[in-house]
Amino acid sequence: MNTRIVVTGYGVINALGQNNKAVEQALFAGKSGLSETRFFSKSGEIKGVVGRVQELTAVDSFFEETHIPYDRCAQLALMAAQECVLMSHVDDSSSAFRKGVAIGTSLGGMLSGQRFHREWRENGIDSADANLLYAYPLHAISDIVARKFHFRGVKAIISTACAASSNIVGYACDMIRSGKQDYMLAGGVDPLSSFSFAGFNALKALDPNPCMPYSGSHGINLGEGGAFLMLEEYNHAVNRGATIYAEILSCGLSADAYHPTAPDLGGGGASRAMKAAVELSGIPTEMFTYVNGHGTGTSANDTAERLAVKSLFGARVSEVPLSSIKGAIGHCLGAAGIEECVACIMALNRNEIPPTVNFDENYNSAPFDFVPNIARKASLKAVLSNSFAFGGNNSCLAISKAGIDREPQELSNEEIVITGAGCCGVGGTSLKELWATISNQKCCIGSFHSDECECHQAGEMPAVEWKKYIPGKILRRIDEITKLTMASGKQAMDHANVHATQSTMNRIGVIYATGTGPLGTIVNIDRTIIEKGMAEISLSEFPNSVINAAPGNFCIANMLKGPTSTLSCGISSFLMALNYATILLRQDTADTIVVISADECDESLLIGNDKVSLLSHGSFSPMTSHADGMVLSPGSVALVIEKRSHAIERGATPIAKISGFGFSSDNCAMATVSPDGEALAESIRQSIKESGITSPDLYLCTAMGIPACDDADIHAINIAYKEGLISATTKCSAISPLLGIASGSSSGYSLLSALYAFENDVVPAMPVMDRPTPAHFVQGKNESVNVKKACISTMSLGGAYAAVVIEKEI
Repeated sequence: MNTRIVVTGYGVINALGQNNKAVEQALFAGKSGLSETRFFSKSGEIKGVVGRVQELTAVDSFFEETHIPYDRCAQLALMAAQECVLMSHVDDSSSAFRKGVAIGTSLGGMLSGQRFHREWRENGIDSADANLLYAYPLHAISDIVARKFHFRGVKAIISTACAASSNIVGYACDMIRSGKQDYMLAGGVDPLSSFSFAGFNALKALDPNPCMPYSGSHGINLGEGGAFLMLEEYNHAVNRGATIYAEILSCGLSADAYHPTAPDLGGGGASRAMKAAVELSGIPTEMFTYVNGHGTGTSANDTAERLAVKSLFGARVSEVPLSSIKGAIGHCLGAAGIEECVACIMALNRNEIPPTVNFDENYNSAPFDFVPNIARKASLKAVLSNSFAFGGNNSCLAISKAGIDREPQELSNEEIVITGAGCCGVGGTSLKELWATISNQKCCIGSFHSDECECHQAGEMPAVEWKKYIPGKILRRIDEITKLTMASGKQAMDHANVHATQSTMNRIGVIYATGTGPLGTIVNIDRTIIEKGMAEISLSEFPNSVINAAPGNFCIANMLKGPTSTLSCGISSFLMALNYATILLRQDTADTIVVISADECDESLLIGNDKVSLLSHGSFSPMTSHADGMVLSPGSVALVIEKRSHAIERGATPIAKISGFGFSSDNCAMATVSPDGEALAESIRQSIKESGITSPDLYLCTAMGIPACDDADIHAINIAYKEGLISATTKCSAISPLLGIASGSSSGYSLLSALYAFENDVVPAMPVMDRPTPAHFVQGKNESVNVKKACISTMSLGGAYAAVVIEKEI
């Protein structure tokens, strides 16, 4: 099967215009949308040049319909997505479960979060509008877009700073290539924010004048915008008579493992991403005749990119134009990659290269051709688009006109096995401690007190000797979530006996998951902005505020330079990351991938969740008639996964194999799920079908304690039982009554409890529940059972579901 992924629609909004026609006309006319703006705070006014979307007066009906306060980021996303959906003429023949949404963003609903935080700090928590919090979590953007257009397939968020939306295009293509989706609405969005402006100002990375990529290289201008592509398989598009605008050939990923903010000055990481994109594309390097560069306008980034491009093209470098559009629209952070991908699609259809505006034509640019200031006609068949980011995340997209002669890259069917595991947080600081917690049925939920929070309980974790896992020079500059990441990741690598060497480090990747991100760091920085002013934020704190900072530090500490990405999809994050890692292994982009999740549980997280009535105020009693909310916990889980052939070659001992995944979503309200369980049952159905098993010996559900979520769990189990997906011999349980809900790491803890069952032939018990179900729940005390096959499901508030089947190694 030749799986080719094509673009059948696109929408875009940025400083040049509010639709693709306006943007295209201005971009190829060599215009710049940059303008001066002022940010005001207690430390005084800070002026800057930015790429702001002017006269953004439209307000989508979504906000009134859902009673959610207007959010600028969501508005940008809805406008670009609307244009994309209309342009693509998506038909109704595919099930809504076969239509997914994937978005790359750095800030997401940060503006709504900042408004809530300011109201809280200035007037007290009781005065803060809780409705603002519905748009704040990163995954809320995908919830909003999916609900608007009635897509019920996978919902994913990637947040790898400035590489996020380039990465998300690759992810979306992989979801189609793996057969899980027919359509993917894939895009990126980020708004201008005082938070980002203050951070880059502290780093002295801003150019006070219009930026000059590749020539002046004095600094960046921040921008904002959004763009979306409609992606589908080539024959699917042809059969429905769709217009095809371009083909996405491949996406190359790599990690610098060099510095938290600065790029690898030798261009090594960037070069590896570009070479990976070319190798996966199925066409030779010679067919690529244009590079749309990252071209931020800083000296370090521009220099590193030059070296990477020269490394790829060698003696041909002067023949391959390299231009940047950031002088036209600014640096749109998480949306930058998709904005530039759309520019490449326009270039291919026009046979014209967009210029590098603001270029100093007196600058001696030899041997590079930067297409200074004026667009240029060119015969284009295939192009590359670069995106590089804080944390050392590099992404390169290969894009072409449709139908070029090539051998599309296919996914192998090789088995993926788990060879190492680790954890740190609630339940224990190691697998040994977690196993003891499960064996002894020890409840790890303790008391919590805050004058601003009505909930008085949270999961507890033991004290950790961080120096066992983290070098002292790194320990001094990292935050709590990074410590958790480093501890569990190091344990998993040691358990699997994986250690990077010069010959292996480029083939070991890291896929990261988080529900909370570095919330404590973000709140501290924003509090400083509110109380002291933008000029007073800590230079050392800002690099830790991006969602992908923790895995970036983990890569640096362990010299891991393979494909890397960060997913933030709410409570389902870990299983989403695990699936992505298996796909990357089957692409042969890596031999080994460390999948890590980590989540904090600090006062601000508890106050925010309590404010929207998600936390339990009584005894935490999931899956009972008197359940009244969840209890949050801190935690981190890590797995080492690899292709079976590689594990055998290096003498590793597999713990389990990964057999099948399933994904779905509903279009329910924000911060809740549909209680009917139909979408959750669909994800279970998909995972069991893909695995090829008849029914699992063990089924583990989320058991969140929120009534609607527990209803969804119960109804999905009833559906699965009725359909024979689980049988009378299947033992059902959940780990949450012992550990609480560790945000995006929760499904990781469920998977670890399945590994416990495999190793000990014991199913962990839940407390006695009073909800009727035909399935057999293990209650009261652990039960001795020979467990060989397990299905684990999870759900995110906002209605995103995932399930996985794993099998014990015999």
